[in-house]
Amino acid sequence: KLVYSSTLNGCSLATFQEKCRSIGPNIIIAKDAEGNIFGGYTSCSWWQTHADKAFLFALRGNYVVSPLKFDLKAGRQSHINTSSGPSFGSTGQYVNTDLRFNLNNSTFLFCIGANYEVPLMTNPFFTNGTYRNYSQLEVYEVLPSRGRADEKLFVFPQTALKITKFTPPINEAIQSRWQAMYNVDASQSNLEISFANEEEMIASFAAGENKDTVLLSLSGTDIAVKRSTLQFCEESTLARQFDDKIWKNQTGGKHTPISKWTAKEVISWIDRNDDIDDEVVQRFREN
Repeated sequence: KLVYSSTLNGCSLATFQEKCRSIGPNIIIAKDAEGNIFGGYTSCSWWQTHADKAFLFALRGNYVVSPLKFDLKAGRQSHINTSSGPSFGSTGQYVNTDLRFNLNNSTFLFCIGANYEVPLMTNPFFTNGTYRNYSQLEVYEVLPSRGRADEKLFVFPQTALKITKFTPPINEAIQSRWQAMYNVDASQSNLEISFANEEEMIASFAAGENKDTVLLSLSGTDIAVKRSTLQFCEESTLARQFDDKIWKNQTGGKHTPISKWTAKEVISWIDRNDDIDDEVVQRFREN
């Protein structure tokens, strides 16, 4: 959820503090005049200083051959809200700053290394501590997931960032290698997300009580299904038969609760129910 935008709200420290004071986990993302896109994530408010999770990143630009992530070092301070704006890794107003934003004059400073890890072969752009101007800065609050109904499998773009910094043969060779690694990473990430979704579904199913699980035989194959699944179409005859009141209280045969009916008792009830098609009755008999 977009909380603050320098384009929409103006470049103002007071506005940043007003709009971001009450938010929790959030992402800051900025763009400079050279097209570099970068920022950081912290899992807590800017009015706290030690997040469980935090990292810096660079997505694209003149100094970014491929997306970069800078992880927080163990035991280091993740961020601080200074007198001029948000700062990642600072232990004081100007001390040990890894990424610092000055909202009073629209500048930023990269000097990664004190609190965040620096990957090998990182461009000096991220470590030399030079102030530069940013053209846009936005803050997004990270909201909790609303559940499986809103979940979608994350799909990576089909191609990696295009390499153009070297001579054509070198660009082509690097691009080929990078694309191959990118495809593997994208495939693995999608598998991990799919596995997480399946794990959640299995955990949800297993967490139900035994009395909510119904055993059915379909063409000779026994399956277990949750009663809530059979009630998905609320107005159907099937859903009504598994409604709480009927499931628990309705009786058949010799006053046996429906949940304990035998196959013969089920077929006997179906025979007496004019609302059920003959074809359905026959399928019940066969299975």
